Amino acid sequence: MLPAMTATLSNTFAEVQYQELFMRAPLGICLSRDRIILLANTSLENMFGVAAGSLSQTSFEKLYPTLLDYQRIGLQVEKGLGGNGD
Repeated sequence: MLPAMTATLSNTFAEVQYQELFMRAPLGICLSRDRIILLANTSLENMFGVAAGSLSQTSFEKLYPTLLDYQRIGLQVEKGLGGNGD
């Protein structure tokens, strides 16, 4: 097998392993950006009682009781991360 092909297969295998670990983690975790859930694992979906895959590409707003709660917590987090909070 060619070295480049071997490296590609090895990287692909590692990615599959990480995806499997992520999805099967006993803790609820997600990947997010700008308060959008890009990918949620099964444990997080179970914690919130939602269908598999339904949190992916969804705003965190869905997980808060009210829009006001979502906005208030967002401002607190932004301030804590060094944002101006405006």
